[in-house]
Amino acid sequence: MARKIDCPLLNGLNGLKFRCLTMIKISLIVPTYNRADYLKFSLPTFVHQSLDKSLYEILVIDNNSTDKTKEITFEILGNSKRNWKYIFEGNQGLHYARNRGIVEAKGEIIIFGDDDIEADYQWLESIYSEFKNNERAGVVGGKILPKWSSEPPEWIYDYGTKKIHGVFAYLDLGEERRAIYNCFIFGCNFAIRKNIAIQIGGSPPDTFPGKLKYLSGRGECGMIESTMKLNYDIIYIPEASVLHNADSSRTTLKYFVDRYERWAIEEAYAVYRKNSSKIKASTILMKSALMKLISVFIAALKQATSRNKLYKINPTYFRIIQIKSGLMTIRQVLRVLSSNSLYSYIKKENYLDELRK
Repeated sequence: MARKIDCPLLNGLNGLKFRCLTMIKISLIVPTYNRADYLKFSLPTFVHQSLDKSLYEILVIDNNSTDKTKEITFEILGNSKRNWKYIFEGNQGLHYARNRGIVEAKGEIIIFGDDDIEADYQWLESIYSEFKNNERAGVVGGKILPKWSSEPPEWIYDYGTKKIHGVFAYLDLGEERRAIYNCFIFGCNFAIRKNIAIQIGGSPPDTFPGKLKYLSGRGECGMIESTMKLNYDIIYIPEASVLHNADSSRTTLKYFVDRYERWAIEEAYAVYRKNSSKIKASTILMKSALMKLISVFIAALKQATSRNKLYKINPTYFRIIQIKSGLMTIRQVLRVLSSNSLYSYIKKENYLDELRK
């Protein structure tokens, strides 16, 4: 719905005040799960934006939090004089929260903003400007700079660089606006036209906590790939910048193993969706997993005479992560082969339908 605001040019005309209608253009969707401590810092940066406050709304999607998420949201946004809404989504999983936001959104542009980011003052305005001036822009994102709670250990750069790191979802592609042709628009700073989001069936499965990890899918990367198939551009703009909190608790072998296991499940998801035959896809994945495990042992043998060139800082961690990843692929294949419901879930074309039941 439109929100009424004062029209400055008409104030004082014959002693009367007139009001006009300004349509919301952007819906900022903030999925959150037990992150009240982070919301204290992220929500104020979403409120204090250069974009006219009448042009955007903030939708906080509470995905079953048991902390003070609701109280913090009402405390900060309740006094913000912004368009905002608190929405509880009981289905556990990031894509449920994102898709609930898509369904509830009033804006023409959807922006996913994680609960642990802190946005630049011109974040929303720069994204809005790109979509407004470029009708071919389908997905837009920008810089994601890490905000470390403490200095990270050097071994984490075996798995990324100081500019791009998938595990911590930070990204710096430089100071030039450009079209890209990969998944380097991460979900914590991700914008898409609402009509496209609906056309592609919403967000595919993404992050699930704990024992539900086997339900993970391609998330925003799947949305990017589907958008590219519709011949829209994927645009990186450096001005759309955010800080992404990187807690030191994530710089552990346990955390990396968990992340790479989830990526193994995501890879399986992609292969099953690409192939019409369940057996063919399963065969491809099993071969890939076995080759990964074999390569680990070959690398271990070579280690006796020379250091691994790619994973030179901590080759032991590399071997453990690769082994765990390969084994997770095998486990996921066995799950899919034994569960028709899981296979059907992976092959769904429209995940927004889950919210309309």
